[in-house]
Amino acid sequence: QAPGEVVDVASIMGSFFQNNRETPVGIGNKATPLQAMLMMSVPLLNDRVLADKGSRVQQLLDSGKGDAEVIDELYLSTLSRWPTESEKQWVFQTLGFDKDRKQAAQDLQWTLLNGPEFLLNY
Repeated sequence: QAPGEVVDVASIMGSFFQNNRETPVGIGNKATPLQAMLMMSVPLLNDRVLADKGSRVQQLLDSGKGDAEVIDELYLSTLSRWPTESEKQWVFQTLGFDKDRKQAAQDLQWTLLNGPEFLLNY
C-alpha cells in the first residue's frame, strides 16, 4: 500500500466506528455525512472502480459478457445478491450502458460501493 492509502484506510475505518481501544465504540450502525464524504472522495475507493489495470470492472467488460450479465456480476460481487428487476431497469435507463459501456460499469460499481446497503452491511 502507498502511504496515502494507509491514511485513507484509517480515515474510512475510523468513520465506520473501528476503535483503537482508546476511544469509545460508536453507537449504532447508521450512515453519517462523514462516511459519505470519505467514500465519495478517497482515491483508494475511487481508483478501484475504474475499468483499468486489471480491475474487476475491466475484467468483466473484457469477458465478452452482455450488459445484463455485467450488471448481475457487479451486484453479486459487491452486494452478494442479484439485482431486482427494478434495479436493472434503473441501471439501463440511468447509467447509459448503450452509450458508454465502460463509464456505465464504473458508475454502477461506484454507486453500489457508496450505497447504504454496502456501507452498512459489508
